[in-house]
Amino acid sequence: MSREPVLVVPARGRATASIIFLHGLGADAHDFENLGGMLDLTGCRYLFPNAPVRPVTLNGGYPMRAWFDIEAIPRLLESEPSGLRESFATLEWLLGHEVEAGMPAHRILVGGFSQGGAVALAWGSQHPDPLLGLVGLSTFLPTSLAASKRAQSIFLAHGREDPLVPLALAEKTRDELLRLGHEVAWQAYPMQHEVVIEEIEALRAWILDRLKSCP
Repeated sequence: MSREPVLVVPARGRATASIIFLHGLGADAHDFENLGGMLDLTGCRYLFPNAPVRPVTLNGGYPMRAWFDIEAIPRLLESEPSGLRESFATLEWLLGHEVEAGMPAHRILVGGFSQGGAVALAWGSQHPDPLLGLVGLSTFLPTSLAASKRAQSIFLAHGREDPLVPLALAEKTRDELLRLGHEVAWQAYPMQHEVVIEEIEALRAWILDRLKSCP
């Protein structure tokens, strides 16, 4: 299976944690390249993978970088979208790479924005090993999930005026993850489908708290 290139931003100082972050639909690995600078976390290495280019039904079949196909937002959860398992395999590969490089899984955080966050949540919430945490920004669950074997710590943030992923869908995602037994930190902001500084500050504080609690 061929792999798309991964953008790696080295840690400031010795790497003691890894953050794998997935971009949104139609973007690429450079979309959140400055995340490390915004979070300002010493010792964190960042990996930004690229989704493959595929036709997206929601956008008239136009090919773009996408983690899975989307037919229509209201039809999410009706069936597993095409390409989702392929994206799960990418995350498994990245996690394995970091573990083989000496980073324990409980020091690895996996997250993403919008469609990238959907993949991170669906994959990570079913992962059998404890991770540093999962992050979903302006996102949703793309498929129904079975009962989780391992509770994960999850940070979710969403815009109250999001025109692309409705707030109600994000709240449904939060409630489903709680029902499955995960620990969810939830934030809603007066924003649309975007990222704001207040959100980054809250995420930074949450990550620092997670790092303090992990050996």
